[in-house]
Amino acid sequence: MTHVVEAECAEARELELSRVFAAPGRFAFRLRTDPQYVPLWWRSKVLQHQF
Repeated sequence: MTHVVEAECAEARELELSRVFAAPGRFAFRLRTDPQYVPLWWRSKVLQHQF
């Protein structure tokens, strides 16, 4: 059961990332105004990209 949940979570993260990079301006604004919006584990990876 755990593996199914983990797979779904990974899929959700993929979706979230693709949505983030599809609308970088809105995301960057959200990130500046609400730092908790992005999970810590990939915040640093996302911030390496220049918006």
